[in-house]
Amino acid sequence: DIDIDTGGGGGGGGGETSFFAKLDGNDYNAAVISASAQPAIDAIMITAMKSATSAEAITITVADDITPGSYSIGSPTTLIMQYTNAQFITHLGTSGTMVVESHDLNEKILTGTFEFNAVQDVFQSTPDHVITEGSMTINY
Repeated sequence: DIDIDTGGGGGGGGGETSFFAKLDGNDYNAAVISASAQPAIDAIMITAMKSATSAEAITITVADDITPGSYSIGSPTTLIMQYTNAQFITHLGTSGTMVVESHDLNEKILTGTFEFNAVQDVFQSTPDHVITEGSMTINY
């Protein structure tokens, strides 16, 4: 079962929140999924934590008005993806894509897929972690 914490982000439109990815080839099962609007930066922040007591998390931040389509890290639209391990070390996504399948601004539901390579040092070329097969349906 997945515990869902919507983070007080404006009362989503109902429905099921889901999040799945593979981290270095292994299933990443999130125990706590939170998503909230971040009006100060015109974004939506999605965090999928491994457990309620662990720092391990995959975090995705997207523009709050993102429309269906394919987006790459570094494109003009806000897209930040990162992985934080259990030792609180953040690995920033330096290459990757997110495909937004749908985004209902009225119901506050975002659905999409994602994958990215994450590094601790942005100057290194070999990723520390590879996140693949990511999929989500998020109420925020």
